[in-house]
Amino acid sequence: MVYGTSNLKTGQRPHDFIIGNFATRLICRLPQATRFDLDKVLWLPWAAPYFVAREGQQTPVISVLPQSEQQDFAWHMGYREQLGLNEHLKSC
Repeated sequence: MVYGTSNLKTGQRPHDFIIGNFATRLICRLPQATRFDLDKVLWLPWAAPYFVAREGQQTPVISVLPQSEQQDFAWHMGYREQLGLNEHLKSC
């Protein structure tokens, strides 16, 4: 899990992941541009009680990040790795 917020802080947090494109926000069901704070990560097992299907649904998945955004995220994480910003992820 990664903390998401509408407080973009683009100048202060240049190494976080932001979804701002309107079409991508619609696909991901984000009402506004959202910054994901990649320094605040919590590892959870993909199982109940952490993730359960909403009433009337078969799965807890609400949306899937489009392939182009997944590629952008992978590039972003690789860049963070080069800068040494992912050390906190290695201890999890």
